[in-house]
Amino acid sequence: MPLPSAKARVLANQLGYEVEKGEHWNSFAHIKQDFAGFGDLLLYGKKGTTGILVVQATDASHHATRIGKILESEKAKKLLIGKNRIQVWSWNSIKPYKRRITALCLDGSGEIKTRELDLPDDEKAIE
Repeated sequence: MPLPSAKARVLANQLGYEVEKGEHWNSFAHIKQDFAGFGDLLLYGKKGTTGILVVQATDASHHATRIGKILESEKAKKLLIGKNRIQVWSWNSIKPYKRRITALCLDGSGEIKTRELDLPDDEKAIE
């Protein structure tokens, strides 16, 4: 099965985004480092959107954990204040690969809230 970030890259391209990698391997510390501590992909340039969409791509079993990490992040709050967007995209590991997308946004009090998004219909996009 392809890695979640590879599936997310394919889906993002199909949705009309330009995609940049937000993660890199730190060879000195021997760890993967993500943009702002959680961003695997940076999406931009889709007609009708503004700002950057920061995507955390993961498998379904880690979806809630990733959301929890972002909810605790001050960097996430600053990104959202700046009119950018954050989403967690996950897939289960058994065919058919079902997707789940959760958006994180600021409420009126400045706290980060989550909401589930409707999924694009084309399941073949990520197989």
